[in-house]
Amino acid sequence: MDKAHPFSIPMVVRPLDLHKDPYRPQEEGEKVLGPEVSYLSAIGALMYLANNTRPDIAFAVHVLARYSSNPTRRHMNGVKHIIRYICGTQDLGLFYQKDQKSQLVGYADAGYLSDPKQILRQLCAYSCFLESDVLVMVLELRVSLEAVSEESIAQYIPPFTSLVAPVAKHTDSVNPLYSAQIMTKYVNSQFIHTNFLIDMEAPFTWYDCDGQWDIYPGSCPFTAVCLSPVSCEEYQCTDVRTSTLDRYSSCPPVTNGSTLPGWGLCSCPVTVVNPITGSCGEALLNNDELWFNGTNGRIAFPDFMGVYPTIACAPSSAFESFPKNVSGVLAMSSSPHALPMNLYGVIQRSFALCLPTSASSPGVLILGSSPYYLDSHSDVDVRSFLSYTPLLNNIQDTFGYYVGVNTIVIRKRSINVPPNATTKISTLVPYTTLRTDIYKQVVGRFSKVTKRLQPTKPVAPFGLCFKIFTNGTRAGLKVPDIDFGLGNGMKWSVSTANSMKRMRQDVWCLAFVDGGVTSEHVIVLGTFQMEDNFLLFDVVNSSLGFSSSLLNKGTSCASFNFTGV
Repeated sequence: MDKAHPFSIPMVVRPLDLHKDPYRPQEEGEKVLGPEVSYLSAIGALMYLANNTRPDIAFAVHVLARYSSNPTRRHMNGVKHIIRYICGTQDLGLFYQKDQKSQLVGYADAGYLSDPKQILRQLCAYSCFLESDVLVMVLELRVSLEAVSEESIAQYIPPFTSLVAPVAKHTDSVNPLYSAQIMTKYVNSQFIHTNFLIDMEAPFTWYDCDGQWDIYPGSCPFTAVCLSPVSCEEYQCTDVRTSTLDRYSSCPPVTNGSTLPGWGLCSCPVTVVNPITGSCGEALLNNDELWFNGTNGRIAFPDFMGVYPTIACAPSSAFESFPKNVSGVLAMSSSPHALPMNLYGVIQRSFALCLPTSASSPGVLILGSSPYYLDSHSDVDVRSFLSYTPLLNNIQDTFGYYVGVNTIVIRKRSINVPPNATTKISTLVPYTTLRTDIYKQVVGRFSKVTKRLQPTKPVAPFGLCFKIFTNGTRAGLKVPDIDFGLGNGMKWSVSTANSMKRMRQDVWCLAFVDGGVTSEHVIVLGTFQMEDNFLLFDVVNSSLGFSSSLLNKGTSCASFNFTGV
């Protein structure tokens, strides 16, 4: 393998999902390598190297050595990965000068909950440094915590079970859009904050993370943004491309023609689609992370935690159509590569979204399960306001979220929705869109129950508007609720705050849009109807909790306290 293309890291980034781990144990029916494959010899040689001058490969060798009795082709590929890493880092090693005056320093740590799948395992490690060089590094996996006190375990549990990010409303684009502000790269001893457009259909997260290639681990200057691209030969590349193949079938296919700077190793371009323009583009799959502040559901803590969804880097030109200062797409879909499906440990796979009504006051995105107080001075958990309905999966092979809507009720009169009709929840569609046959019935019924209001010429994109003399706010306006009857008997009520949109002085319109006769979805729930509504998505149990308007409860999405960060 002396002519093999080198790797930049000693092992691939392993997902916490055991079934996707390329270094998982032998599976039933999987062939074990025979004695003709020098697996044991290679492990022995790598161990010698790790124990002497190359401690940077110790962990990777330790993992692969576990399978010495029954190695498979996957494990041998891991051994080759380490060798290719060594090929590219032959100038790394430990060097001690004869007359050097050195100080020996030791460190020890134990992660009692480092394995999210088996909490009765602990990972212990200690290392000794002579000056800045590693002299001894020991990693020990123990399978029992019986001798560990509950107090010791508790101190390793984060002081929060949820993560939080502020949500901003952007009105400088054709339609209102919403972004979450997330910490990304750590440069000059502080995090870079990036605004990500919230997309509940995107298969993976991508953003403008242009930087220099991190030639080998630890080589990145603290003043620079460095990248660690995924190779086209790694499993993540094939997995992401395969899972998005059908979704992006209309886009030009990607190739492995590009190479990583300074290495000659192929990178992994993946297809991305601009959620605003629908245009196709390419991004470079990257080993990356996102950082969030912790929360107790009441305030945001200065403590933070990293999350590791699939992330790709796109050129700055890909975000020219985005709102000002927004340079990323945050995948909040049900895709296995999106953010919700990559929450582990104490952060459960659920998220709450509360969109603000104003561009001046942020809403909130909360990852994980915790009480949700919104108002830091209130003891009322928003979950007490929620009703629940199932989320429908695998609708038209997309990663979006769908609910079953059977009827639309306006003042006790029902408008039936065709059976098996799809109702999608979208953070990109500004107003709830109804197929023409449903839209006409809703407008007709709403006109009858609002005869006291003076009709006026419709203002696009709406088809029903009124001349209403108020004080310029919705406070002086009251119209009947529009109730969406859900498949499990619950109802989602759309009150005046989410049904009437002020377009001009004293001109208010019913904020529902005609989606056309051949609309792909009978109903698409838009963001205007979601503002100041608290939505809780449980992706594990496929359920949606919804509050209807929080304004009727004396609070709002802008009530969350971010002053602690």
